[in-house]
Amino acid sequence: MNWSKYFDEAVLHRGFGYFCADAVGPLTVSDGVLSATVRGSEEYHVRLPLDEDRVEEFSCTCAYARSGHRCKHMAAALYTWDAQGRPRGADRPRMPPSKVRQMAGEADEVLVRSYLTAVLLENKKLADQFYDLWTMWQAGMPGSEGPMQ
Repeated sequence: MNWSKYFDEAVLHRGFGYFCADAVGPLTVSDGVLSATVRGSEEYHVRLPLDEDRVEEFSCTCAYARSGHRCKHMAAALYTWDAQGRPRGADRPRMPPSKVRQMAGEADEVLVRSYLTAVLLENKKLADQFYDLWTMWQAGMPGSEGPMQ
């Protein structure tokens, strides 16, 4: 199913951040319905029919979804579902630097910010390193191309 077309772009980016942060609990599929728990400010329960004819039945226990919208928790569960069967993390072969540069160069600003936020929230060492760089950039230190130059 090409599920991304059923979501606003901003919701997709926020859902991708949850996916990157491993906020989606184990997925189950029963009778063509994907179920998952997504950890946000609290735990939200998502139910998503995997049949394009039933997209109106998407549900989540968050207030945004209860008001009739498709939410970031739904998108996060679907990103996780899409990723199953593909190696992730330690199981994936090391990506060549040229591919990393290509992906970083082609990604839009919202995707990069969403991913960076997820990574920094999960990794204190990287968050501290980024804070040091950000502080130098804010101060306009030489070589940082900060706002005060």
